[in-house]
Amino acid sequence: MIACHNYSPRFIDYRARDSAKLIGQILSSALEFRQDEANQHLQDKFTATVNTLSKNMLKNNSIEDALTLNDINILHATNATGAVLIYENSVTKLGKTPNDTQLQELTNWIKANVTETFYYTNELPYIFAPADAFKKVASGILVLTLSAELSEYIIWFKPEHLEVVTWAGNPDKPAEILTDGSLKISPRQSFDARAQEVSGKSEPWGDEEIKSVTRLRTEVSYAINQKAGAIRMLNERLKQAYEELDTFSYTISHDLKNPLSTIKGYAQVLTRDPNLAPRTKDVLSKIDSRVDRMNLMINEVLEYSRIGRLELKPVEVNVAAIIDDHIKDLKIAYNADHANIIIKNTPNVQETQPWCRRCWLTC
Repeated sequence: MIACHNYSPRFIDYRARDSAKLIGQILSSALEFRQDEANQHLQDKFTATVNTLSKNMLKNNSIEDALTLNDINILHATNATGAVLIYENSVTKLGKTPNDTQLQELTNWIKANVTETFYYTNELPYIFAPADAFKKVASGILVLTLSAELSEYIIWFKPEHLEVVTWAGNPDKPAEILTDGSLKISPRQSFDARAQEVSGKSEPWGDEEIKSVTRLRTEVSYAINQKAGAIRMLNERLKQAYEELDTFSYTISHDLKNPLSTIKGYAQVLTRDPNLAPRTKDVLSKIDSRVDRMNLMINEVLEYSRIGRLELKPVEVNVAAIIDDHIKDLKIAYNADHANIIIKNTPNVQETQPWCRRCWLTC
């Protein structure tokens, strides 16, 4: 605005008024051109940032890593000096931000008071009093809500920007009292410059910053939905795997245990023959005990098939006894009764998966 003042009434002719109007239009067009040029530069910059973040989210299984770990991250989506990603019970800070305690307090306030998906202000200390303690890093905030129920947000911060505002005169409008008691306001005194320092405010959030975050919101929402869909597919595959494992368990229980029962029965029948040599009786006894062990191993495999649905309890395992038992089997298998094998001190171990013993017996 260009304003002119005169002590006495003054008539401005049409030509002067028209010239002033033309000068104003020229200046206005020049300012608009400069502003459009600056806005276009910011728009190109922020668009490139959002496009990069979108590609990173598609390539990376972790949305958090895609938004924070690369050279281009959420901090570059605006002109903020700090940003925080609160996602899946994790807080990732970039640039200059409030400390953890202040962030928790701010997040609680956002959850209680911000109902919009998109919220911004450049005078946070005037709205949220505790923010006065960290106004030097966060007088302005821009909040993108990912999930209000899970308290998941992206928050950008702008620091306090001390501004000296020059008013065209004192707002109290000093007036001169004339001798007749009337008041007279002097135009020159009325429009004397008056400076005032404004604190607790940041630079305002620009239109291009708001557009950038709006585009980013769309991309993040799409990536989260894609991830949720992938999780649903994995759950379906896991359910199918459980069903196949149950079928496998039934096969082991039915098809393997029945032959073992037959073997055990034949061995027990043979041991009833009084004419058997002592070594033969010993072998048949070992066959009977090994069938029992095989049954135990099958039961342990069945237990293994239910791991994840049962609570595992650790048990103490005597390793020396397992090794000794295994050596006896090998001596019979290779007819090596003459072999002398010494087992020294062996520690007991804790096992939580019953199938581990099966591995030890057969290795």
